[in-house]
Amino acid sequence: MNVQKDDEYLPIAVAFEKETGYRPADCTAWRWAKKGCGGVKLETRMFGGHRKTTRRFVRQFIAERTAKAEGDGSAIQNTPRREVTRRDKEIARANAQLDRELGK
Repeated sequence: MNVQKDDEYLPIAVAFEKETGYRPADCTAWRWAKKGCGGVKLETRMFGGHRKTTRRFVRQFIAERTAKAEGDGSAIQNTPRREVTRRDKEIARANAQLDRELGK
């Protein structure tokens, strides 16, 4: 059986490092595999009690995350700072009004 480099199973952090040059923390790699990130899970397999992935799965994960982040707007959206500031002011006003009405 001839296994290509892309299909070799490696520890998650090692596979990311070989594919991207960036080695995530082990807890980050585990989270991507178990819980996902932005609705996308990293595909993995268990070998002898250890979770492993391939470089091909890493590329798929990155491509799916990128597509969701830049896609149709249903993924993660960056809220402009002025909207956050406006919302914070509205919350503060509502809390102040509530305090006045409750006599605090």
